[in-house]
Order: sequence, then C-alpha cells, then structure tokens
Amino acid sequence: MNRGNAGFIGVLTEPTISSAYGVTALYDQQESKLAGVWPGSAGVSGAPTIGTATATGTTTATITFTAPSSDGGATITSYTATSSPGGITGTLSQAGSGTITISGLTAGTAYTFTVTATNSAGTSASSAASNSITTYSLPVNTVAPAVTGTATVGQTLSTTTGTWTGNPASFSYAYQWQRNGVNISGATGSTYTLVSADAGNTISCVVTATNTAGSTGSNSNSTASVASGAPTISVPDAPTIGTATATGSTTATVTFTAPGNNGGSTITSYTATSSPGGITGTVNQSGSGTITISGLTAGTAYTFTVTATNSAGTSSSSGSSNQITTTSSSSPTASISIFGGGGGGGNAPRGGGGGGGQLVVLTNQTLTIGTLYQFTVASGGGSGANGGSSTWNGTSAGGGGAGGSGFSGGTGGRGGASAVGYSGGGGGGNSGGGGGGAGPNDVGGDGTSNTTGYGGNGAAGATDSYSGKSYGYGGGGGSATAGRGGAGTGSPLPYGGYGGGSPTNQNGVNASVLSSGGGGASSGTIAQGGLGFRGGIYLRLTASANYQVLDSGQSLVTSGTASSIDLTDTAYVNYYFKLV
Repeated sequence: MNRGNAGFIGVLTEPTISSAYGVTALYDQQESKLAGVWPGSAGVSGAPTIGTATATGTTTATITFTAPSSDGGATITSYTATSSPGGITGTLSQAGSGTITISGLTAGTAYTFTVTATNSAGTSASSAASNSITTYSLPVNTVAPAVTGTATVGQTLSTTTGTWTGNPASFSYAYQWQRNGVNISGATGSTYTLVSADAGNTISCVVTATNTAGSTGSNSNSTASVASGAPTISVPDAPTIGTATATGSTTATVTFTAPGNNGGSTITSYTATSSPGGITGTVNQSGSGTITISGLTAGTAYTFTVTATNSAGTSSSSGSSNQITTTSSSSPTASISIFGGGGGGGNAPRGGGGGGGQLVVLTNQTLTIGTLYQFTVASGGGSGANGGSSTWNGTSAGGGGAGGSGFSGGTGGRGGASAVGYSGGGGGGNSGGGGGGAGPNDVGGDGTSNTTGYGGNGAAGATDSYSGKSYGYGGGGGSATAGRGGAGTGSPLPYGGYGGGSPTNQNGVNASVLSSGGGGASSGTIAQGGLGFRGGIYLRLTASANYQVLDSGQSLVTSGTASSIDLTDTAYVNYYFKLV
C-alpha cells in the first residue's frame, strides 16, 4: 500500500490465532471489544428468589430469600428488602441466602416485600413480591363491655368482655370492678357480688384485652345506684379436699381448702365425714385448715369428704380424699438394739486404738401407743476420749474406751477401758500402740517391743442379727518406727480406724462403721488419734406402726410409718419416741 511519501509500512494480513486462545476465545475477545466489555469483567447478579414474609411485631417483619444462582462474576455483598407500600427497607450484609428484618413499619398495615442483591457491579433486578402480611396491632374495643344484674346488696353482677379487634385477633381478658370509678380491692373476676359498702354507689367494670401486641382497657356501663335491700344468702360452694393422714388406731386428719364463694355469708364451720361409717369431725373457722376425726376403727381403710356451713346451710360435699388405713389397736412387740459409741484412738506417741462400743439387745418389748420412751444416741469418742453411752428408756450400752499413749521404752500404748466398764481399747500391738478391743469387758493389753515397729490391729466385733449392723470393732494401733499403723478389722475398708501410718506426725484415722474405735496416732509429737464412730438405736416391730420422734421439749422432729426404725442421728440426746 502506498501512503504517499510515508513509504511502505507493511502488509495487512488475517489475524493470527495465539497459542493461548482457541478460535472461540478470539471471537469472544473481539465481540467483547465491540460491546465495550473486556474478558473477566463482572456484571450485576441475578434476582434473588423471594421466600416467606412474617409479621413479628407492631412495626417489624422478617423476609426470607434464596441467593441467585448467578452472582454476575462478583461476590454478592448485601441484600435489601423493600416494603410495599411505603418503600421501607431493611438490609442484610452477606453473600448467601438468609432472613432480612425490616423495622419502622406501621402497626395494623398490610405489606408485601421484594428483595434485591448487590455486588460490586451494582444492584440486581427485584425478586417477585412476597406473601402479604399484616403487622401486629393493639386490641381495639368496638363494642363496650356490658354489666348486667340487679343493683341490690347481696346480688351478683356480671360483665361481658365486649367486642375487640386487633392483630392477632386472639385475646385474653382481665377484669377490675370499680365503685364510683375507684378500683374495688380483690374484685377481679367476671362477676361481682354487691356488699353493704356498695349501697348508694354506682358499680362498673374495666375489661382489659391482651394480645401479642399488648393490652388495652375499656370501661363498661355503670349500674344505677346500688340499693341497700337485704342481701340474698345461699349455701357456700363445696370446699376442695386435701390430704388424709392416719394418726393412730382410731384417728386421722384431713386437710381442705375453703371455697371461693361463701354464699354471701361467712362460713362458720367445716365437717369431714368418713367412708365407711359416716364418722365426722368438725373445725369451727372460716378459712382453709385441717380437721381431726376420732372414733375410727383400728386397722380399717377410710376415705373422707368435707362440707362447709354458713347461716344459709351446708354445702355439697367435696371430692373424696386419698385412702388411709388406721393402725392396729394392739400394742406391737419390739426388739431393740442399743449400740454405744466407739472410743477415740490414743494420742502420740504410739497411741493405742480405741475400743468398740457395747451392744445391748432388748427382745420382746411391748410398746404402748401414746407412751413416751426416752432415748439417747451417743457420739463416738474424740481423740483420746471414751465413746458415749447410748440409752433406751433407762437401759444403757456403754461406749468404747480410748486408746492409751505409748511408753518411752518402745512398748505400745494400751487400749483404755470403757468409761462404764463394758468394752475396752485394745489387743496387743507390736512396738506400736495396742489395737482396740471388740466387745464387753474386752480390755486390750499393751503393745510389745520388737523390730517390726507395727501398731497392733484392732480386734474384730460382731454383727447384730436383728439390724444387720456391725459393732464393737477396735481401732488399729499407731506405728512406732516402721511407718505402718495397725488396721481395724475388715481391711481395706476397716471397721475400726487405721492406726498412724508414718513414723512422725501421723494422725490416726477416724472409724468408719457403727460403734468402731478410732485408730491410734503414730510416734509424731503433734499427731492425734482418730475419732470413734457414733452409736445407734434400731427398733424392729412385729407390725408396721405410726411413730413420732420428739425433742427434749416434746416438739415433733419427725414421724413416719414403718416396722423397722433407725434412730442414729447424733443430735438425738434425751429425745422421745412414741407410737401414735
């Protein structure tokens, strides 16, 4: 081509196809140039898919949506929901599907919504419109409540709720009766019985309707001035039955709740009636309470009903109570096991183990209903102290003796004798303290010197055939030099306590089973013996019976119905036991 004086500048040829592009890529590139868009540039996304709109309050709603399948080549950064009417918007900043909350809507208004998606290239077309929702609205009274009834003292007025609109259209109602526009205390039902204070005044009722959006009150009409004519009196409604309880061979109690309507006259008494037998008990009072019924038959099953009485007469009967059975009239025979407390282990050096407490068993004991039987449950002895004596109605079971201290010549401490001469502290030890004794008058010997330096093991006790409880196990003696104390019988969980377990400053171990002695201390200068275990009292009756435990002032502590009764609480000192 000749360009005048410019000279030859080359030959125009067909474009070559780069090895980096196929033919299609080349055409796409040239078409993109013509369209003004280079390969790899982004466009707006597709429109989201609308989901479900839901009203959540008087001014709020939520709208779900599904992200578009095409994001236009750039990540979507946010979605915007727009209301119709009003154009009120809510935005959610995320890339995927979700839920948008819109605030600022108008209460009680119908709306639909659309959703758009936004990326770096701009905002998409709108989704289709959502379902229509209506925001919540407070209850609105369209027909006022109406009070009906005779405006005379003693008569009962009633009110309607009136008619209400709102969203949601589901309402609960509250009532407040007023005298001359002032609230009447406690008058909060849909009915109100006129009293003497209402005479000469007008009565109305405020009805409050509540839905999810909130509450609105509306006044009823007012009555004419209330006349002071003689009130109409009727019998009370029936009381509500409570719980029946057998309290002896011929007695029971029944609890009840007073009726809500006393018939316009104060209730003066309540009467409980048995079935079978028609045996009654009465309490003179106006409110809820407990009635005692006497004269029942021993060993008999009963239920009870209760009526209320006012000046107009007696109400209908309550529902039936639970069934109870009175106890047998004969006095049951009992076997009673009394355990003394275990003795405490001896203090350092080389303390002996404490002795186990004594067991006394009383058989063929007749327990008379209503009689008080005094008892004491002993505590175990402290470190170096004797165990206490347990007693039942004058019979005593002695406590175990405390373990003695060791001696300077290598001889272990001796188990001490019981404070009341029943069971002692322990059998012979090796150069540690002696182990605790097991039973009545079992006074252990001194520990003996040898090269082992072990404390003596506690002597074995026995098991009470009636209660199955173990008693009388001696504690182990303390160690002198070898680092091991004696053990109570029954290792690895000894009935008596272990002895001291190291050459220096090792305390004995507390006993772990009924009437066991504590372990003796080792040779340390600050160690102490373990504590003896508490005593106990166990009763087995020939028949199940109702019983009570009373404190020293004869106030009720606990009660129950059983044939096997365990009285082991260490707080029971000079307490009383009684069959009822």
